Amino acid sequence: MHTIVLATPFPIHRIGIETIIRPYFSEVKLIEIQDGEDLIRLLAHREVDLIIVDPMLPDLLIKRLFEMREPLKSRPPILVYSEDDELLVGGKFIHMGATGFIEQKCSREQLISAISTVLNGDIYLSEKVWANIE
Repeated sequence: MHTIVLATPFPIHRIGIETIIRPYFSEVKLIEIQDGEDLIRLLAHREVDLIIVDPMLPDLLIKRLFEMREPLKSRPPILVYSEDDELLVGGKFIHMGATGFIEQKCSREQLISAISTVLNGDIYLSEKVWANIE
């Protein structure tokens, strides 16, 4: 069973992601987080398999999340789920320490692919971003 943290300040995003994830990942425990302080507290006391985080999460400097993850035993992958243009910031988040980047306007298939990819230990970026980096 995978434990996935949905860290976004927007309830509609958490509901939407959960609705998409459930049919594809039946053995999953979802933990919803609304602000950065709660996320940091959770990670200090609990191991998780994946963090899906909106960089607009209140009370969170995303760089702090990457730094804080380093000493954790499990070092969970971080999938950044952002409204920002992937061509402008996707690669930057990977360089900061994210395991993947996906735009909030992504399709259901893209989100499932991103989650599967990072859960399998690989980096996820769209083909468009990979082509721009190479």
